[in-house]
Amino acid sequence: MEDRTNVAAAPVPLKFADGSEFLCSPLTDRDCGTLDEWCRATFLERARKGIDELPERAAIRAERLAQETVATMSWMHGVGSRMIATPDGLAFMIWLQIRHNQPEVKLSDLREKMLDPVNQRFANQAFVRVQRIEEDSKKS
Repeated sequence: MEDRTNVAAAPVPLKFADGSEFLCSPLTDRDCGTLDEWCRATFLERARKGIDELPERAAIRAERLAQETVATMSWMHGVGSRMIATPDGLAFMIWLQIRHNQPEVKLSDLREKMLDPVNQRFANQAFVRVQRIEEDSKKS
């Protein structure tokens, strides 16, 4: 059964520069866990690409460091938050927010939109608005 915690708040519209519009819902607890997992997997994938080119001893140390880094990585802090600020990260986060309302939207389409800095700003603004709605509903 899907975790729908925090989705009771009204969706917030997100309109991109090309005029396309989506409805963003607050992230669920499961969505937050999925973002953490995405950050960890993406970090390890990128780190390992560089590790393959290192001498053996350096590669072992680099792999250990990468494993230690992801052990406590979160999308909300440090390296994880910087990863979410990339076009790939923003696209994934927005996709998690809109998939409940518009399941037909593809992650690849959102990634293309996130290459535009204007759309990145719109996505960040929608995220802030939808999270404020969630915070306001908790106060009631």
